[in-house]
Amino acid sequence: MSHAPLAQIMFCDGMHIAPTPNRAARPTYLLRKSARDGRRVTTQTPANLSALSIEQIEAMRRVLEGEKLGPLGGAFECIGSKLHGHVDAVRTAMARLGFDKLIDAKVSRYSVSFPNLKS
Repeated sequence: MSHAPLAQIMFCDGMHIAPTPNRAARPTYLLRKSARDGRRVTTQTPANLSALSIEQIEAMRRVLEGEKLGPLGGAFECIGSKLHGHVDAVRTAMARLGFDKLIDAKVSRYSVSFPNLKS
């Protein structure tokens, strides 16, 4: 049994943003991931962040450092929610009362059936 995956999980939280100089143009901002493999440190580049604004890059850098950008409690407002369960409750009550028989005394091809209901 190998313990290498556990070691990789323990040491792969090294994410950072690295600015790379770019001669006369704007620097390239790369998202880097560092991991230790025994004595060797490997670096991967999952994303190039150069298309983002400086403010967005700075916000990502702060999040990677563990900073919370703001309280989320008041950030969202519930403006409505979909109701559920009420349709199934009415359907079950109709089946228990025999609602299809109350509407029409004789069975016809237009009778309503309630499949898969527990009574």
